[in-house]
Amino acid sequence: MNDLKLSISEMKRKNKETGQSWFDKGAINFFGTRIEAPPNAKNIFITSEWSNFNNETRKYTLRWFDTSTSEVVTLGNFQQYHYLSDAKRARKEMVIRDSITKDSMPA
Repeated sequence: MNDLKLSISEMKRKNKETGQSWFDKGAINFFGTRIEAPPNAKNIFITSEWSNFNNETRKYTLRWFDTSTSEVVTLGNFQQYHYLSDAKRARKEMVIRDSITKDSMPA
């Protein structure tokens, strides 16, 4: 489990150092990914991506940076949330329950 809070810059560096490409500019641009909420104490952050590549509607995804592997893990489903407020609520509930695993899914 994560025991060190990281910034997005630190996550990018660690991810790249381990040969992973989650934060690569090409991938970020392809999906239109934006970091919508910075990492919390458990290294969960929220992204948004274009829905159906129509460049009109964005949906939100919870992401967890696993410090043991430097991997960015999707918590729940990709683009699970239609509203940023719902993603923030789910992240808060997950932290309260302290239930972060690679298979995490808010109730």
